[in-house]
Order: sequence, then C-alpha cells, then structure tokens
Amino acid sequence: MKLQSTTRILRLVLASSLAVLVAAQSSAGGIYLGSGIGLEDVKTRYDNRGDTKLFPTLSLSDLVFSEDKSGEGTPYTLGAFVGYRLDLQRQGTWLALEASAILRGDTIEGSLSATGFTLDGSQLPNLIVEDWKFQAESDRSLVAKLGTYVSLFGFFDLSVYLLGGKREIGVAFERNFEVCTNSQGCTSPDETSQATETRKPVLEQWVGGIGIEKFIGDRSALQLELRVNDEGSNSWNDSERNLEIPKELTTESYDLSLRLLLQF
Repeated sequence: MKLQSTTRILRLVLASSLAVLVAAQSSAGGIYLGSGIGLEDVKTRYDNRGDTKLFPTLSLSDLVFSEDKSGEGTPYTLGAFVGYRLDLQRQGTWLALEASAILRGDTIEGSLSATGFTLDGSQLPNLIVEDWKFQAESDRSLVAKLGTYVSLFGFFDLSVYLLGGKREIGVAFERNFEVCTNSQGCTSPDETSQATETRKPVLEQWVGGIGIEKFIGDRSALQLELRVNDEGSNSWNDSERNLEIPKELTTESYDLSLRLLLQF
C-alpha cells in the first residue's frame, strides 16, 4: 500500500516537472526598455475652506472657496520606461511589469477670490484672494500589462493590451495670497497682508488604460497607449488666528502617447 502511494507521488512529481519544462520552453520574453512622447490633459483643483470665526459678521457657518483650472495650450510628456515581459504562449497571451518616469511640460495657474455675506445679506468681496501655480517636478509609475496577439485579415499582426497600476507625482505648488484683516471688507491696501507659500506634496493616482502594439522587427515595437489617471489629492491645515483652515489640492488627467520599445 505504501509502495503504491510512493509510486503515485513520484508520477505526480514527474508529470509536474515535465509540465514546467514544456511551459518554460513554450514561453519567451525578457527585459525591454524604451521612450515615448505624448499629450496630456490635466485638471487641477485647489480648495480653501475658511471658518467664519475669522470674519465675525458673516452669517454662514463656514465658507468653501474653490476653483477648477485646466491646463492651457498643449501639455506634452516625454518619458522613459523599463520592464520585463513574459510571452506565455507564442502568438498568444503576454504579461509585463513596467516602471516609467515622465517629464511633463504643463504649468497650471489659477486665481481664487472669496466672497462672503454679512448678517443683512450684503456681499463682502475679496475677503481672501490667492493666485496659485501647479508645476509637476517628478512623475513616476509602476503598471502591470496583460495583452494578447490578434491578426487582422490574416496578414496584419498586432497585439492589444490592458494596463493598471499606481502613479506618483511630485508637485511644486505655490500660492501668493492676500488676506483681508478687516471683517467689514477691505477698501485700501493697508488693510491687507500678503504672503507667499510653496508646498511640495506627492500626489498618488490609480492608473488604468489600453494600448495597441505592433512589432516592427524581431526585438522592436511601436505602441499607442491611452492612460486614465484618477483623482490624486493632498490636504493640509493652515493656522490663522489660532484656527485650523483645511485646504486641499487635487489633480486628475488622461494622456495619449506614442512609444518605441526594444526588447532584449
């Protein structure tokens, strides 16, 4: 009985070993690297919430001052990437893990101006005025890809793939602001104070996307890739008159890129 059990185990081990060897022989792939250029559409939002205890005559419990500002012109991206690719079956499914770094050419600027109301309903314009600027200093991501080969009309071979992962953007966020020290509203420059603040938060985003790949040789390929980057945010508190004023910076985007890769 024990001999039969041992024989069965040996057969199972042998069969498993043969299956692993066959899979290893039928798979291919390796390290690849490349670069790409693209266009990116970015939307950035800066939120500033001011408690009315700063302005005792206001009737609201709090104020939310915010602005959406999209990049103007045509933001560009220039990137480099390295990854490892595994073809599970020849002309079949493939997997890849890829790290990339992006240089972005977008600078987004905005101007926030807060208006409040007194108990009798009168407006108090320009209670808080802030000009701000958003500049990405670093941009890196790590994504996994799953693709499959397809044939068009029997002679044009390419592959399509899905991707997903994480992205981190290092930001230089600068705000130049003017604070009105008169609760009834400011009528002269002497009633305002000015300051500049620069923060360097890191915004994290989830990344999803699709791509099309066409090999132009045994070890080189062109890719057209669309990525959608969800909302990444960073929040902090500023102290004014012993009160904590919550603020938040968020950004979201999508980008389209053309990439060239070389596989080793």
